[in-house]
Amino acid sequence: MNLLTVIILFVIVLLLILAILLSMMKKNKSINKNDRIQKSDDSFNSKVLLYVKDIEFPPVIEKFSTGELSSITRKIYDSYRVFDYRSFDEISLGKKEWHSWQVSIILMMYKKDEEFFIPLKENIFNEFLLQSSKDDLDGFMQGILKKYLNYVDINSGKDKLSSEYIWSNRDVSIIFYFLTTYKQ
Repeated sequence: MNLLTVIILFVIVLLLILAILLSMMKKNKSINKNDRIQKSDDSFNSKVLLYVKDIEFPPVIEKFSTGELSSITRKIYDSYRVFDYRSFDEISLGKKEWHSWQVSIILMMYKKDEEFFIPLKENIFNEFLLQSSKDDLDGFMQGILKKYLNYVDINSGKDKLSSEYIWSNRDVSIIFYFLTTYKQ
């Protein structure tokens, strides 16, 4: 074998090793993200479901006491209520006006299995929610939980998460409505 052939073989082997390592790194990243996803039971037709108890939130929010969490969620809800989303059309509900820090806090209420009472729901929530079945609402929440897992970096600080306006008025409406009904 001449020197050129040895060099070419060496480069080919090196490229193969590099390709295998890159493939393994991609697989590990995918596995880490899916570590928080739990497979469903038979009652949901063997689909992959997300359970809020398996989702991690920013460590600061995870450490909130029930009182702190309820108080902050109530303030977020008061802001929500002022805007009268009940009368919004589908386009307005689709506008992204809520940030990941707020949504993390509201979802944490669900994770901690805290009740959130909202009187006169028909005066607060849009008709699409009031007419949604339990299955519809569960499906909406699955979409929100998947979006959270895919787009929210829980290791970001409050400032960064407060600048991520990726949540629509519809998303926040669904979460609040879900909190008032999921235990029924």
